[in-house]
Amino acid sequence: MRILLAIVILAIGAEPIWADELKRKCNSTRKGFSACMTIINDPNSTNHKKAYAYFMMGSYKSKALNDIPGAILFFTEAINLKPTHAFQTLFYSQRGLHFIKQKKYSEALKDFDKAIKLTPSSIWAYRGRAQTFLQLNSPERAIDSLNTMLKLAEKDKRSSKNMRLSSMSMALRDRGRVYEEIGNFEQAMKDYKAAHKLYPKHKANKKAIDKLTAKLNGKKSN
Repeated sequence: MRILLAIVILAIGAEPIWADELKRKCNSTRKGFSACMTIINDPNSTNHKKAYAYFMMGSYKSKALNDIPGAILFFTEAINLKPTHAFQTLFYSQRGLHFIKQKKYSEALKDFDKAIKLTPSSIWAYRGRAQTFLQLNSPERAIDSLNTMLKLAEKDKRSSKNMRLSSMSMALRDRGRVYEEIGNFEQAMKDYKAAHKLYPKHKANKKAIDKLTAKLNGKKSN
């Protein structure tokens, strides 16, 4: 979650000074949930702080309680407070991911499109958009979104090199999965290997290579 927030903020500007302290107090734990309520009820809290508090309450509902509808309600409260574009981008992206979990794909797609409209360089909104298109049986549009994600990650000069390579690797691996889904195993393997070469720390890259290799070997033996 913090990595996602950092990428969104880096895409359009510096993170507010108060955000670090708020993240420490208002985290996605039960104690943090109570701290979030205190912030929301404080008449001196700005809308930006209240919005982030609602967002973290949604994160708690999702992570600790697996309460996806409850998480969506809190993300919606955060969005309705209309904080900065950076935070709105984060909130829409996270709500979109939770809509996917509920199989509400049209709602998810609307949220990712809103996030992209707010922040056209939002790598993670494009990733979520691709996941949605795949669920909607539109692999070509999923690939287009992942191609955009890859280009944005390559051009991202504000993130660290490590974060940039990690994002590029995820775009390639996700694209490989789409190619594998539609039966283009050759391109899928190329993407998996490219992802692994870029960022071998992602264990999922090697797992994807091994899994596809086993599948192809099974087809040959049959």
